[in-house]
This record gives sequence, C-alpha cells and structure tokens, in this order.
Amino acid sequence: MRPNISTQLEFRTVQTEAKAAGVRVMFLLCHVEQDSLETVEQWEG
Repeated sequence: MRPNISTQLEFRTVQTEAKAAGVRVMFLLCHVEQDSLETVEQWEG
C-alpha cells in the first residue's frame, strides 16, 4: 500500500513511524453489502 500523499502528506510519516515502532499494518479486501461486511482477503504490508 502507498499512502495518498496528495491529500494527506502526514499519513506517510505516521505510517512509516508506526511500522518502525512495531505496529502491524494489515490490508483487508472486503465485500460490503447494505447489512453485512465480509473480509475476502487480507495481507500484511
């Protein structure tokens, strides 16, 4: 995943610092319906 630095430049800095501090960054691909949310795939970045 790459942060959207054109709209939130500070997110890149915070994400990099968090990962360096040991925070696990997880990416979830979800299927969203009006009354449900299902994780289809997940991976660590």
